[in-house]
Amino acid sequence: VFFELQPPAVTMSEIQWEEAILARSVHLDEVDTDVFCASKDDLWTPPGARGIFGGQTICQTLLAAIKSVEAQYHVHSFHGYFLLAGDSDRNLVFHVFRIRDGKSFATRTVEARQQNRAVFTATIQFHVPEPSFGLELLVVVNT
Repeated sequence: VFFELQPPAVTMSEIQWEEAILARSVHLDEVDTDVFCASKDDLWTPPGARGIFGGQTICQTLLAAIKSVEAQYHVHSFHGYFLLAGDSDRNLVFHVFRIRDGKSFATRTVEARQQNRAVFTATIQFHVPEPSFGLELLVVVNT
C-alpha cells in the first residue's frame, strides 16, 4: 500500500498573511543610489540570541544587491560574512558597491552597517543565463 502525502489545507487568507509577513521582514527603503535601509521595527532578534536573525540579514543583503542589477542578471554565487552582532534597536543600512558590470557577469559587494560599523558583508556574483549548447546535465531515472 502506497501513501501519498498531501499538503495541509490552507486558506488563501493564511497564505496572504504569511506572504505579507515575509515581504515586510525583507522590505528595504531606498535612501540613495545603492543605499537601502531596513527599519529597526522589522528586525527580529530570536529569543536568547545576542543579535538580529542572520537569515533575515542575508535576505536583505541579497535583495539590496538584486536591486542594483538589470533584470536579466540572475544570482550566480553569494559569499557572506557576519562581522558583528546586529542590534534590533537600530536601523540596518545596506551600502551596495558596484564592483564590476560586464556583458554577462556583474559583481556587487554589500555592507550591512549600524552605527557606521559593518555587521555583515557579502560579495554577490550575477550572471546572464546562456544556452549550454547540449551540455545540460542529464537526470537518469531507474525504472
